Amino acid sequence: MPIDIRPARAADAPEIAHLHAESWRHAYAGILDDAYLAEPVERDHRRHWRHLLADPDPSLVVLVLEEHGRLRGFVSVELEADARWGALIENLHVSRRAHRRGFASHLLARAARRVAAHDPMAPVHLWVYEENRPAIAFYERIHGRCTGRQTEDAPGGGRVEALRYAWSTPARLLHAVGVRASHERAEPRAR
Repeated sequence: MPIDIRPARAADAPEIAHLHAESWRHAYAGILDDAYLAEPVERDHRRHWRHLLADPDPSLVVLVLEEHGRLRGFVSVELEADARWGALIENLHVSRRAHRRGFASHLLARAARRVAAHDPMAPVHLWVYEENRPAIAFYERIHGRCTGRQTEDAPGGGRVEALRYAWSTPARLLHAVGVRASHERAEPRAR
């Protein structure tokens, strides 16, 4: 079943915000404040994505994955986020209806290619809440190394522990997800 991965446009902001909020509601239930996840999260994400995509920053890559014209996932990468840890995968979210179909691997592979085109030797990293065990299991399956921990102020209040997972180069990430993506059913169209 063909999928399409393309750069996000300003018109995608409402759909990205909705998918982002739904993903948080599912993944962060019991981690973030329930009242925040009930409604404010969607409002905050709408504001964030509307602003971000209306005035794109050239150092930020936002890619969306569509299947039959419907948004199924997105990834955002800050290319020069950290002098030591390199590019930051700031967001990686896939619709619950599309879980376990390789879409996260396809998005990460495309993001790794974009990082490599910018700087082939740049490390790649992301932060994940320590309690988000399914995400951690995925990052470990694709050979991410846990390289740090920090306590953060959580959206909606409270404090959470976050772990940094890293890959030494985009090629390492691409190899790890490329192997997984090549065994999945969906094949992305080139853009």
